Amino acid sequence: MTPRLLLPLATALTLAAPVLAQDGRAFERIDSNSDGQISRAEIDALRGTVFDLMDSNGNGSLTRAEVEDAQAAAEGRMKQGARRLWRSDANGDGAVTRVEFLAQ
Repeated sequence: MTPRLLLPLATALTLAAPVLAQDGRAFERIDSNSDGQISRAEIDALRGTVFDLMDSNGNGSLTRAEVEDAQAAAEGRMKQGARRLWRSDANGDGAVTRVEFLAQ
């Protein structure tokens, strides 16, 4: 995956996380043709899904309020993820090792 694709993918994943991760199969949901790779077209489709999620009134356009609401929700999910990550610091040394990370 090229660096150019990483930012749109990361943004879309953050906003779509609640929908994608409902059964732990986020990659499979994005990889719509099941070829084991995520293409630009699949990222664009995900971005369309994210737009639809953010468009809370369904009118086909985003207001500042809808974008800010989506951003606040994404930030809240990221904070929850960070709290879960720090709980895996089993020895309390302020660093999460690979072993601690994988044990969670």
